Amino acid sequence: MALAPAQLIPESSLATDSSGVMMAKNQPEFKKDSAAVIAAALFPEETKKKTVGSRWAIGGGTGSQYFDQNIKFASAGTNFFGNPSTNYALSAVSKNTGSNSIEAASKEFNENTRSSFSYRAAVGANYRINDKWSIEAGLTFAENKAQTTTSYIIYKRPAALNAIANIKAENAFLDNTSNGITTNVTIPVTIFLAKLTDTDLNNAQVTVEQVTPFNMYYRYRQIGVPVRLRYQQGRGKWFNFVQAGGALNVLLQTSILSDSPKVPAVEYPLGRSSPFRKWYGTALGSVGRGLKISEVWQVQGSLDVARSFSTLTLSTDQIPGLNQQKPYYVGFGISSSYVIGKK
Repeated sequence: MALAPAQLIPESSLATDSSGVMMAKNQPEFKKDSAAVIAAALFPEETKKKTVGSRWAIGGGTGSQYFDQNIKFASAGTNFFGNPSTNYALSAVSKNTGSNSIEAASKEFNENTRSSFSYRAAVGANYRINDKWSIEAGLTFAENKAQTTTSYIIYKRPAALNAIANIKAENAFLDNTSNGITTNVTIPVTIFLAKLTDTDLNNAQVTVEQVTPFNMYYRYRQIGVPVRLRYQQGRGKWFNFVQAGGALNVLLQTSILSDSPKVPAVEYPLGRSSPFRKWYGTALGSVGRGLKISEVWQVQGSLDVARSFSTLTLSTDQIPGLNQQKPYYVGFGISSSYVIGKK
């Protein structure tokens, strides 16, 4: 039986369909990256908005440091002080003759003063200028400490008591009187406060007692406003960075603490006059390495240095016999940051 014409399939139709199938198989597929490039080209404004929206980051961190207050005393001369007067010293105190005791106390301070545990904490915001450069600012709190092992206690004359903060009457040695601190009184301090609170110590009438060695601690609490410029570069999740800048600091409180029950603690709060500067600037620098945990979160560790633009105490013109340099610290820090506005 012959096939009907309507049932016959033309040869040309078979060839056309086969070529169409082969062309479909050989046609390349667009990858996601290619699609992203095309989308960026087609919608530049949307891409720009996403970039601008991810420039800001907030974060915080902490660290510890070696702090050098850079304060030393000039060696005392043979006429450092006159003969002690019995009006200003207790007869029970074993006196050291001559000026060698003050000189020895000064030398001991210079040799035995070292850094104690110091730390800092910070919060701040970072603005990304481009892929490598950014600028950051924030607020820091630091507690810097130094300590001295000393074996000398100096009993101060009354003339300098006004410069010693927070001394209570029960911490002073009094003659027979019920009027609190009077003219016949001595205050036990160490060479640190003795020199910083008496600009005429070379003429002072003091008594020096040599005792079993004990530790003195010098604690400086401050807040600061740092501003830094940062350069960052890396591949993948790891990156390296360096940053430099400066900070303006305010000294909130200075405390002179003692391990000896004979020497009372002394504190200088922000609102009280003291031999220490109330505010000063510092230069800052850091180098470190970090890890990007995600697109919006990263952590980092750094080696940090800071050096003050001025000395910790007042100028040498105001405090004679003081050899001081600008304080500094070297320490390690860890911090993290979180990108805000990321789309």
